[in-house]
Amino acid sequence: MTEPGASARELPGVRPPGQEAPGEAAAQAPFGNKVSCRLGVLFVVLAVILMVWMFMMGAAPQGHATVRNWSSSWIGLDVGECLGLLATALAMRTRTPYLPAVAGATAALFAVDAWFDMMTALAGTDWYTAVTFALIAEIPLAAILATVSIRAARCT
Repeated sequence: MTEPGASARELPGVRPPGQEAPGEAAAQAPFGNKVSCRLGVLFVVLAVILMVWMFMMGAAPQGHATVRNWSSSWIGLDVGECLGLLATALAMRTRTPYLPAVAGATAALFAVDAWFDMMTALAGTDWYTAVTFALIAEIPLAAILATVSIRAARCT
């Protein structure tokens, strides 16, 4: 037992906040600092690309849809994905304990986007385009985000 007034520095194995041993802070990150930084930058770049995509899709003439607000629904999903990428990048930067939840939710959004793109595409060229986008972009990004989520959860 310690005496009243004993500081954390005097307790064996306990360090005051901000005075971690070399390498301890990096061990708490889901990836090394360099990889986390690059992933964060990648997520921000992808969010910007997704914003441009949303504006292009919103400005494109719309065909006949039998579902009310069809285009708005897809734009809304893209907005959610964009915000999720930015939130994941911010969570990685600040090392918040919410990173597993944010990255996991964003991974789910990209997986849902891939699924609905393929399931709602017309047969032929539209379907092949949806499958190509799913295989090249949405599913790999969902897998990366899920990996970030799992590794971050193990670090907390």
